[in-house]
Amino acid sequence: DGLYELSGEWPDRVIRPYARVWEHILGNHSPDSKVDGKTRCPADWSDKKIKRAIMQTVIDPDKTREYDANRQKCDRIVEDQIIRVWLQKTRATHGRYTIWTAYPITGQERGKLWATMQTRSSRQVP
Repeated sequence: DGLYELSGEWPDRVIRPYARVWEHILGNHSPDSKVDGKTRCPADWSDKKIKRAIMQTVIDPDKTREYDANRQKCDRIVEDQIIRVWLQKTRATHGRYTIWTAYPITGQERGKLWATMQTRSSRQVP
């Protein structure tokens, strides 16, 4: 399946994902997920590739939006997908974010974001 390197250091402001975070994301959004109503990663993406895409989105997002002091979303184009990562602070994280969930964007929202993000993404490491 290959080695997937990241383009930068993991940010101190975000706690590295625990096993249960990966279980949630892969259980809901991997290509072979059976959960109805969830977006899925491409059929040829392995679990390692999905994890790398999510981690790269946290390290170097193409677009970031803060909703309030405790919630933030990061989007990044990875190959021909837009990956969204939701970050959340809770009392237990002592001011640091955790990955709440992550998934590929589809449909109308993907179309709107694609053009605005593609210019920046084309200059980045895939």
